[in-house]
Amino acid sequence: MQKAIKLFVLSILFFFGSCATHHKQISTTVNQTPANNDKEISHTFYLVGDAGDTAFGDSTDALLSLKKRLENVDDNGTVIFLGDNIYSNGMPKKDDSSYNLAKHRLQVQIDAVSNFNGNRIFIPGNHDWKNNGIKGLKRQEKYVEGALGKNTFLPEDGCAFKKVKISDDIVLLIVDSEWYLANWDKNPTINDDCDIRTRNDFFKEFDSEIKKNRDKTILVAIHHPLFTEGPHGGNFSTHQHVFPNNRLPLPVIGTITNFIRKTGGISPEDLQNKNYRYLVNRLSTLAQESDRVIFVSGHEHSLQYFEKKNLVQIVSGSGSKTSGVKKSNNSLFAFSALGYAVLKVYKDGSSHVTFVHAKPNNDEIVFQKEVYPANKKEVKTDYNKEFPDTVKASVYTPKETRKDAFYKSLWGNHYRKEYGTIVAAPTVNLDTLYGGLTPLKKGGGNQSISLRLIDKNGKQ
Repeated sequence: MQKAIKLFVLSILFFFGSCATHHKQISTTVNQTPANNDKEISHTFYLVGDAGDTAFGDSTDALLSLKKRLENVDDNGTVIFLGDNIYSNGMPKKDDSSYNLAKHRLQVQIDAVSNFNGNRIFIPGNHDWKNNGIKGLKRQEKYVEGALGKNTFLPEDGCAFKKVKISDDIVLLIVDSEWYLANWDKNPTINDDCDIRTRNDFFKEFDSEIKKNRDKTILVAIHHPLFTEGPHGGNFSTHQHVFPNNRLPLPVIGTITNFIRKTGGISPEDLQNKNYRYLVNRLSTLAQESDRVIFVSGHEHSLQYFEKKNLVQIVSGSGSKTSGVKKSNNSLFAFSALGYAVLKVYKDGSSHVTFVHAKPNNDEIVFQKEVYPANKKEVKTDYNKEFPDTVKASVYTPKETRKDAFYKSLWGNHYRKEYGTIVAAPTVNLDTLYGGLTPLKKGGGNQSISLRLIDKNGKQ
């Protein structure tokens, strides 16, 4: 009896502590600024997710608003549908009774971008995998590419990863996160048509692309967000506490169910799941190699914006439905409303995001902010004209490698003495070395730092 009472009290505390809301929530520290129309735009991204839950014969305010917006913009842009393009079980076979509804739900999204001559890209979400796994996903890919052309459903063939060059200064990396989270035993042919066939190889490829493009703006389109304050992050609305299955009212049972869901990590689609957490931690770490990475995701049926762990996360998953969200200290903006995000990347390297609340008669800008500032301009300085033949230096300063006896007894000596030893290193002048060299880009791996140089003949 006492255990039951404790569980009831715990569930009530959980209810009041994690209630998400549908209200607009903005951090008081944010300085909202409109997009700068005087800047030259390099590329514009239109981001909408989870748009596949329309009623038969109908569309959504978000899709209608997006279609109207695209009629008044140039073609130098990319529309990305961020997964869950067909609720709730992906693309069935043509003879299935649910095929016509699934077809309609996909077609209204295609219709929204059919007259736009920029890039149109659909990426997979977890619900798109639910109809025979890889087979249902390929049926959806075939339908989309049949309507919009090649390379409009990416990655192709149910594979993990795809790089898309947008411009010399912008690259789009597309990750099928459900490929990573899926039970491969139930999809034995999942990697038959793919170059990347293991999760570890996927991380290696992602790491390589981040490093190769570290001097560019990198957009990572991935259905599952790295950061979220919605139900998949453990925050549930009052409705979800009362109607946990969206059908029968189960107020107390619903709260207990949500508590177990939040703390247990049972669902692979929730952030508390150990596989999901590992994916987030690895991608977050690998992305640190660049100063301009923007993750864009759906999954949550809300609009959210994060600046966390030196990364930016845009959540735009309210293309056809909404669910509660609770802004915390980790997020700058959260709103449960139908809409989408517009991300502009400028020629000077800066970027700006605008969140649009789609309404039947008049759209509303609910949040806007500079994402990254312009690239730093080169500062001309009067450098020394002459240098000594040698300069004394060490890999690490002696202070960095100096540890006490107790520390060494636990962790060993390793090579601290060698790394901290000062040596006389010869100097070179890049103006004359090999006829003159110009720095091209910084490089290096996990344990090295390098500089790529190019000579007057173009040889690196």
